Amino acid sequence: MIRMLFSVLLLAACARAQHWEGIGPDDLDVNHYLSSFTGDVLCTGDGLTIGFGEEWESWSYGGLPVWQAADLDAERLLLVQGDGSDSDGVYTFDRLSHEFEVQLWLLYPKFLFWDGMEYWAGGAEGLFRSSDGAVWDAVPHFAGYDCLAMAAWGPHYVVAAEISIHVSDDQGATWVEVPQGTPWISDMAFDFEGKLYGIFPDWSWSSGLWSSLDFGWWWEVEFWDPGMSAVHIVDDQVYVSWIDFSGFWEGVARWSPEAGELVSINGDLPWLRVNELCENTIIDCLNLVACTEQGAYITCDLFDYPRPEVRIEYSNGFIVLSWEPLPGATEYVVYSSASPREGFSEDLSGVFVGTSWIAPVAGPQRFYRMTAVY
Repeated sequence: MIRMLFSVLLLAACARAQHWEGIGPDDLDVNHYLSSFTGDVLCTGDGLTIGFGEEWESWSYGGLPVWQAADLDAERLLLVQGDGSDSDGVYTFDRLSHEFEVQLWLLYPKFLFWDGMEYWAGGAEGLFRSSDGAVWDAVPHFAGYDCLAMAAWGPHYVVAAEISIHVSDDQGATWVEVPQGTPWISDMAFDFEGKLYGIFPDWSWSSGLWSSLDFGWWWEVEFWDPGMSAVHIVDDQVYVSWIDFSGFWEGVARWSPEAGELVSINGDLPWLRVNELCENTIIDCLNLVACTEQGAYITCDLFDYPRPEVRIEYSNGFIVLSWEPLPGATEYVVYSSASPREGFSEDLSGVFVGTSWIAPVAGPQRFYRMTAVY
């Protein structure tokens, strides 16, 4: 089955006041949100809460916090949970039986990352990879490292450990530790052009948003501010969040690197201590999800401009995107990735015919984004 995500970015966009809608109960400490075809999934401080419309149910494995989750198949979720106990690790959760089953013991797990081909899990005992979620192999390079975050753009993979940055230019086959001094990074995201953004957390003089133009080798600061928690890219716009108000900002803001400007998008967001920023990849609006200490909230009020309908056709092994011409646009660019959240790069496999784009289908799952350039 081919699953496709389409969104349109106009560079001359302007913001409007943000309205945030709650997702599920508002008394949950939410670490992560997953938009699944079988229900919304909230990873919380003591388990999982899954919603089907207005109905929500919660399950827990001994009260362990769940940090991230991903769809493994139609019946199971793959997730990382733990807080320093002997039960920490990578688990599956069966949606029908509601049973948790350990797949890998991993102390203090920090993240679960899907690159379109393999799952990656990182924690206090290093980095592990799996093609099926059941059999996990340790990546020898990371023995002894506490892995905090991972991001990918094409073949360029980056892992942030507690005191170092590690890069791979061959999709994780080989790794190199960046030799020069690097910032402490706890969350990362690539934009469409391959610029990598990272959060320097905590409350030091170095805390803030950092970036790298060479896939993690060299870093420079975008702006300073303590108490930050996450960075997320929506249609090449950079969004950041704070877990604590100890500097000048709190809640959620959009960062414009060209203007060197932060713009608050808190609007009516009821809780401003934000653990993570995510995205619903199923609904048809550009959106941002704030996972807070008092519930999860979504806004579609990110851009204020007309978005043309993108038509999707599939025939004889080819995918065809088509849309109405956008006044003033000089060209169009199509980006694609095997993951709905990471690794988008310009897709050169297709050809433009007017306001259509035709390309052979690549793999069993592909997500696309189209940008208009002025």
